[in-house]
Amino acid sequence: MTAYVIVQCKRHLADELVRSGTASAEGKPIHRAIRAQHGTVLPSVTPATGQSTDSVFVTIEVSDFDRAGELAATLRAMPGIEAAYPKPGEALP
Repeated sequence: MTAYVIVQCKRHLADELVRSGTASAEGKPIHRAIRAQHGTVLPSVTPATGQSTDSVFVTIEVSDFDRAGELAATLRAMPGIEAAYPKPGEALP
């Protein structure tokens, strides 16, 4: 069953992830981690409520909750990522 990783990150990283073009040095390991879990970045970026406008949320779709947990844990350890957590597919609209 499909699952998701919700990532809070700097806006410039979110823009790189959504565009999936050339990544900065900071963005390359993030792209590699997403590809390793066969993730797909969904095309929406949402400003983080109560945070500076430089902090946004990005949603990444993966094939199952185990992959989502592994990806979230990997992303949390990366520079530029403020938070990352897995969500089961049925938890999102």
